[in-house]
Amino acid sequence: MVSNVFSPSPKTPARYVWLLPSLWASFNVAALATLSVLFFSIPCRALAQRGEWAFPVATRLLCLLTFYSLIYMNISDPGTLHRGSVEQNPEASYVAHMNNKCFPMPWCAKCHLHRLPRIYHCDTCNICVEEFDHHCRWVNNCVGHRNIRLYLLLLLSMCLYLGAVLASCVVFLVHRRHMTFVA
Repeated sequence: MVSNVFSPSPKTPARYVWLLPSLWASFNVAALATLSVLFFSIPCRALAQRGEWAFPVATRLLCLLTFYSLIYMNISDPGTLHRGSVEQNPEASYVAHMNNKCFPMPWCAKCHLHRLPRIYHCDTCNICVEEFDHHCRWVNNCVGHRNIRLYLLLLLSMCLYLGAVLASCVVFLVHRRHMTFVA
């Protein structure tokens, strides 16, 4: 009797598909915290001891804003549409009328609802999101109608924070250039 080793088995749903993306987002928060602690303990402390308070104060405020927006972005609602009922008819045609134009409302088989225009299904989160932009793997959340401003705040504060860290490190190294390196 020959057994078919290569026959496809029914795909079993993964139980912990949320674990790896959540660990990645947690790692990002932990890495930012660790590098910030190193930054504030070496270059910022040395600059503050020299009496240059502008860089430590500015970077501390930007660090707090970055952490606030990063953590709040992790838990924010992107504009999730709640699942419909299985009894709805997927074959029925629904049309949305907006600004004297007609838009067909496609059926989402996974969420069991007819979607309005600009509502898309995120395969990573397995939800339909209003004005879906993308799924951000760095924060493990979708970017949609309700959290796009928070996402832009995260990008802006992160860029400003990293720029301030870079400027502070350059000033720190310029002040230390005359010192010899002793291991």
